Amino acid sequence: MKWFWLLLWSSITFSLQAQTLAEVEKKILENTQKDTNWVLLLVKAGDLHADNRNFTKAHEYFQQAIQHSQKIKYTNGLIRSYYFEGLAYRNEGNYKLSEENHLKAIALAQKQKNEDQLMRSYLNLGNTYRNLGTYDKSLDCYLKSLELSQKLGNKRIEAANYNNIGEIYRFQNNSAWALEYYEKALKISREIKDERQIASNLNNIGIIYFREKEFLKAEEYLKESLALSEKINNKRLQMLNYINLGNIFLKKSKGYDEGIETAMKYQNNAILLAEELKDQYNLSIAKRNLARCYMLQKDYAKAEELIKEALSIAEKIEARTEKANGYYDMILLKIKQGANIRDVVEYEMRYQDELNTIQNEELTATIAKLQNTYEFKQKEIENNLLRKENEIKKLQMMEAEMLQKQQRQENELLASQNNLLEMENKIKENALEKERIMKEEARIKAEKERKEKELLEKDALLKKQTLEKQSYLIVGVAIIAILTALLALGLGRAYFNRKRFAQTLQLKNKEIEQQKEEILTQRDLLDEQNKALAYQKEEILASIRYAKNIQTALLPNPKRILSYFKDFWSFYQPRDIVSGDFYYFIERNGKAFLALADCTGHGVPGAFMSSLGIAILENTIVAKNITQAAQILQELDYTLYKSLNQEGENRQKDGMEIALCVIDKSQKTIEFAGANRPAVLVVDGKHIQEISPDKQSIGGERENLERNFSSQIICFEKDCKIYLFSDGYQDQFGSEKNRKMGKKNFQDILLQAIELPFDKQATFIQEKFETWKGKNEQIDDVSVIGAWIVV
Repeated sequence: MKWFWLLLWSSITFSLQAQTLAEVEKKILENTQKDTNWVLLLVKAGDLHADNRNFTKAHEYFQQAIQHSQKIKYTNGLIRSYYFEGLAYRNEGNYKLSEENHLKAIALAQKQKNEDQLMRSYLNLGNTYRNLGTYDKSLDCYLKSLELSQKLGNKRIEAANYNNIGEIYRFQNNSAWALEYYEKALKISREIKDERQIASNLNNIGIIYFREKEFLKAEEYLKESLALSEKINNKRLQMLNYINLGNIFLKKSKGYDEGIETAMKYQNNAILLAEELKDQYNLSIAKRNLARCYMLQKDYAKAEELIKEALSIAEKIEARTEKANGYYDMILLKIKQGANIRDVVEYEMRYQDELNTIQNEELTATIAKLQNTYEFKQKEIENNLLRKENEIKKLQMMEAEMLQKQQRQENELLASQNNLLEMENKIKENALEKERIMKEEARIKAEKERKEKELLEKDALLKKQTLEKQSYLIVGVAIIAILTALLALGLGRAYFNRKRFAQTLQLKNKEIEQQKEEILTQRDLLDEQNKALAYQKEEILASIRYAKNIQTALLPNPKRILSYFKDFWSFYQPRDIVSGDFYYFIERNGKAFLALADCTGHGVPGAFMSSLGIAILENTIVAKNITQAAQILQELDYTLYKSLNQEGENRQKDGMEIALCVIDKSQKTIEFAGANRPAVLVVDGKHIQEISPDKQSIGGERENLERNFSSQIICFEKDCKIYLFSDGYQDQFGSEKNRKMGKKNFQDILLQAIELPFDKQATFIQEKFETWKGKNEQIDDVSVIGAWIVV
């Protein structure tokens, strides 16, 4: 059946495509039988009049075709009549009647199981819903049409559906998904060499790069699209190119007249084409954009005139998104004009009403549900969904493994620390023993020298006695004879004593040499032990230094942070090799999450706490999809409390203090929640305010299992600077009086830094800290970060 409808559509198109309006109307007059072919001629004439923007005449032909098809019971004629009249009403800007006719065509095509017609009708009904701002219905239609186009092998309509799904995600500010679908569409369009669709895809990709502020890439894609649309003489695409190029030059102008004039030229060209094509929707957009140019030139009267014209058109065609944009531009204009607050509030209320209608939570939930319902039917998107589910499961498994591994590593490192302390104590004991042995060696040496000296003195005395006895021989032979025997006896005894003393001294010397060798052996053994202990200490320090690399890798990538903020800096200085402080950043679902935490302790225990904190935050925001600041802190507190078994008898008291900001650029809000850590904000370059936290920490002892945290919402218009910090900076001892810095001195330093250019602040903060600390040791981990949001 599907091939029958494909052949029927192709044959009808072939037979009528080359005919001019005059030829078709002549054949209508000549056909007196008023058969099915007459109905098809009426539809063709209506379509040609619609192409010429003569919608009144087009509807006359379509109504004739509908009435005659009903009369002769020609269902195919009814389907085609409703379908082309729906196209005409959309191009005319009457989206409600366009919706009615497309729904009638779809109902009849479903009864006939005409899949080719259903594919086309769903595509164009989706376009109508997109203009009405009902994106959930629009995405539903595109997904149905995409499934049918893949089933029927219609590459051109498959590419069109990919392009239009990209449009929906662009309107929802999901640039990454929009670009993915646009590039799919462009790839297919280039394969089938569809120049009109290629130009359309290039235009849309240019819009995405414009939104991402990559203006050179955006300009490149849009100019390529404009050259192609001019080649094929597609005025509608030329109009869109002019609108988008005008926006680029307006952004790039930065208030300079040359850039503004170029932007105005493009917008005026777009207005002329929109009026020629009677495209009310894009006429409203071009007039608003031109009004912004006049605002920059301070021609407020002309700007107000154009915005009111754009609002009038948007209200007439019920284009809700355009109405919201018009009210927003009127708010900006009134502020620039210095109008009274009542006028500004009036447009602000209108803007919020439209915005709440378009971007409510039910709409986002419906789109997500439709995405899951239909996209599983195609293999590629099914793989994406399975991959995301696997990533979530993998993340959960990694979280469990990380917690186990962290606990195991913590035990190992704590054991290593204890071993290191034992080794250091042993080294000290060995050093003391070595010192004692050296003292003993010195004492023995002194004792030896003393005994040698005594021996020499006795030998000298013996010689003196011998001389005295020889002198006595001169006095008298008698005395000599008498004393000879006694002298012989005395000399014999003296010789014997001297010999015995010499032997004793030799034994003592030998004993001293043996003791010396033993001392040297012990000294060598101590040296070997000291070397082994030094090696083990170095191994442990190397492990801790490697742990520092892991901890550094867990901190946010600077490129990822700078892709969201205009600028960012950090002063992150651990007391030891690894730190108990950490800062965290992630962007998810249009919001950014920025936090700084100060964990209990420092060094290795603090580093484990910081790694655990990062893992729990990642799981809370990514896997559990919790985005409210206060709820994130409650989940962090509960998970940390359970992970450390703090409800048991031998419970840990460890925890952390944290400051968390949830930033929504589209709403221009910052939601803050803190656990004993405040934040300092500079709103719109004027107002400096400190946001106080809840006076309770994350984890640790508590009376109740659950703790409740509160959040505060801060609004800004243009930009906001955020400063988060741990208490390590203000607790540092220093200055000439060697006292603690204190909160007031730190606040004074931070206020002085805020007055400096943003890129000079980090250096100033660091220099002030080092100057205060002087030669004192750092007593705690120190962390201060600054982030600059600009919308």
